[in-house]
Amino acid sequence: MPATSQKSALAAEAQMYAQAYKGSPAEAYMVKRGLGQVAERFGIGYVSNPAPGHERIEGWLSIPYLRPAGPDYTTTIRFRCIEDHDCKDFGHGKYFGLPGVKPHLFNTQALVGESSYVAICEGEMDVLAAAACGIPAVGVAGVSGWRDHFRPAFFGYETVYLLADGDDAGQGLEFADKVAAQLTNAKVIPFSGHDVNSLLLAEGPESVRAKIGLS
Repeated sequence: MPATSQKSALAAEAQMYAQAYKGSPAEAYMVKRGLGQVAERFGIGYVSNPAPGHERIEGWLSIPYLRPAGPDYTTTIRFRCIEDHDCKDFGHGKYFGLPGVKPHLFNTQALVGESSYVAICEGEMDVLAAAACGIPAVGVAGVSGWRDHFRPAFFGYETVYLLADGDDAGQGLEFADKVAAQLTNAKVIPFSGHDVNSLLLAEGPESVRAKIGLS
């Protein structure tokens, strides 16, 4: 757990980037992905003036991991390249996480509502896409991001929908099956040829809800 001073610094950085979001390339990127209407709710930002240590990610999207208590309580920040290029060709990954930070659940706000169900997505963008469809969801940053101590957060739900990316490598199903093996209330939903965000873009929110069986 970050020290109090570190937590305060993270919150300040997240809020600084969020204030730079309007009218930025990050806003244009989120609108293009069909997520413009929910981005500000999640504190999405733009790294226009990098904080010390963030110089290498100037021009990237910022994704704060906000706790239910509000934006003053930020667990960590992840960053995403929004350039239209193959990131490997430019010597970096698609995402950048703060050094030394262990995996956390994204959007834990979804766990304090009164819904009888919740979804788990592989990645933050699919969580925003689920929110745009009216579906409470949390995210895990990749197949290797799940931790056993996350399990109790999902015990009280009638159903936990595991939204599996339909990628060619089969990693989406690998992730969903790994988590489902630990949750007796889990239901794996394969998104063949899509992920949540791409299906939202291609066919709209009702198709996403229908895919999960919520329409």
